[in-house]
Amino acid sequence: MLVGIFQTLPGRRILRNVILYSTMNEAFWKRLHGRTISGPCAVLLEGLQETVGFVFFVTDLATRADDMRLMAAKALAEGSSSREEDRDALKDAEENRVVTSRLRAYRQVIFQTLITRSVDHYLSYVSGLLSEVFRERPETLRSSEQVRIDFVLRHETMDELVSALAERRVDRLAYRGLRELAADLKDNLGLVLFDNDNDLPRAERIIEARNLIVHNHGIVSPKYLRKVPNSSTALGQRLSFDFDGVIADITFLADCALRTDDLACRKFPLTQRAALPRDEPDRG
Repeated sequence: MLVGIFQTLPGRRILRNVILYSTMNEAFWKRLHGRTISGPCAVLLEGLQETVGFVFFVTDLATRADDMRLMAAKALAEGSSSREEDRDALKDAEENRVVTSRLRAYRQVIFQTLITRSVDHYLSYVSGLLSEVFRERPETLRSSEQVRIDFVLRHETMDELVSALAERRVDRLAYRGLRELAADLKDNLGLVLFDNDNDLPRAERIIEARNLIVHNHGIVSPKYLRKVPNSSTALGQRLSFDFDGVIADITFLADCALRTDDLACRKFPLTQRAALPRDEPDRG
């Protein structure tokens, strides 16, 4: 398993078909069968697939490199002209998986990459979904906000103006805090980002972890503690991640997006496509 690379499990345990957001069980895939989703949701799932798939690819390369080293050492040690140093090299190859050990040393960097990329994909999904909603239903752009005449005159057609207004609205919503954004979408569009009281704090924790990694090297700041008051990491300490927790958080974001998307597709005339990603995992 991939977990073995990032922890201290002995031996070569290869993860087969590590595909995106799920916790590597059938339940997630069963929920996707027969469903349709919006274009932005399809992009989200494909992005998560690529992100986690990249980690699998790197991990597989590391395990294969150690396997090739072991095979070469065995061939030399078992040959008719083997020498004492060849037998020593075989023993070293059997006891020390150099490349996977090196990869294990970088596991926090890999976990941080998974978190930041997955959060970015999720936030891009929310922005993309809103953009489609506003374009399909321009009346949802109505607000008390004033629009300058010169802004209107820069656009030759009503379609161009609606697209520009939608883009501006999405940009402004994107800069709001998650809690404020969730409340705005629920009140004005009837879209629910999170189903229960526990989901919003969890999403805030994941997103604030991403922000901390990007802007403060993952070191806990007063701002982070204000947003995540129940943090188990103290001020000035660096956030630490584990494989199971990261995969669970990715799964959570994907599940939240799917629930929001299902509601949005029922409320608005959005273009939809089949939910299963390009590469469904081999379960054989």
